[in-house]
Amino acid sequence: MKLNKTRQDDELFARALRGRAEVNTHVGNYDQGIKDYQNLINNYYRAGSRNAPIIRELSLAIANILIRCKSEYAAALRIISKVLRDSGEKGEQANIALAFESLGYLNFYQGNYNKALNSMLKAKKIYDRLRGSKGRTAILQSLGIVYQNQRKLRLALENYRKFLSNAKRTRNAREISSAYHNIGNVYLAMGKLKRSLDNFKKALLIFEQVGDKQGVGIACCNIGNVYFNLGDLDTALLNYEKYLHIDQLLGFQWGVGGAYHNIAHVHQAKNDFANALKYFKKSLAIYKDIGDLRWIGNNCKLIGDLYYRKENIKQAEKYFRLHAHVAYKIQDRKEIKIAARNRQKVNEH
Repeated sequence: MKLNKTRQDDELFARALRGRAEVNTHVGNYDQGIKDYQNLINNYYRAGSRNAPIIRELSLAIANILIRCKSEYAAALRIISKVLRDSGEKGEQANIALAFESLGYLNFYQGNYNKALNSMLKAKKIYDRLRGSKGRTAILQSLGIVYQNQRKLRLALENYRKFLSNAKRTRNAREISSAYHNIGNVYLAMGKLKRSLDNFKKALLIFEQVGDKQGVGIACCNIGNVYFNLGDLDTALLNYEKYLHIDQLLGFQWGVGGAYHNIAHVHQAKNDFANALKYFKKSLAIYKDIGDLRWIGNNCKLIGDLYYRKENIKQAEKYFRLHAHVAYKIQDRKEIKIAARNRQKVNEH
């Protein structure tokens, strides 16, 4: 289809195609999501808008799928670098901020939290100068995620609370539930399980009220995490199975893989080796289909651990080697160190 009718028709078509790209990405159809964004960019090209800021904004949407969903960091970095260069030449501050935020996530997913924080703070500085920018609120959540993984939990909580306050002021239900979700995760990391559970239940209630089935699934997963940490494995399993059922109905493969992964942990905690191995391998198969390298590596590492504990050194070595391959491919420094330790313990056996 071409943008060849009225301007209003063009805008409606562009909005519809972008919406489809977002939906495909949301449900795990990442390649189709990328294709939709690229088709939209091509349509703008054909309409004579080759240098419009929207081109660079859509390019960053593709970069974010490559970072968060496909672990294709080199390709994402090429896009981000081009956007930073082109937007810098044209003085497009909003796109420069968005590019720094994307660069922050790229560094974050590669385990370089200091570089991630530096890029996020650059983005925040620009967003703060742009009055009315949606990025001013979103960056608070991004900073919170980085601080949380640096174990700077109070700073993470501070940013999530600011994000929640802004979301409440604009009455954005999705952002409010997301804030409760993140606050719950911080309290979980702090070991404050009651507070964590309270926030996850608040998120669940909002998801149910607005009819966000995928959100309900995520909330069930988080509630399961709390019960897992409380040692109530049966209630944890019940919530993980709800999470699995919802995402299977929705066709959200990424979530299905996550549910299998969590169910495997429950069986592992129950010393049920066979079922733990079964569900880790189910999770691995899903993420191989999706192409999510980080989760492929994580599952391989845990499968290797299971085999090692059962003294099946040949299988342990196989999966540790696969984990190491992924760790080096995505250049995750933390996982590279773990891979080295696993290689050493196999060699010493």
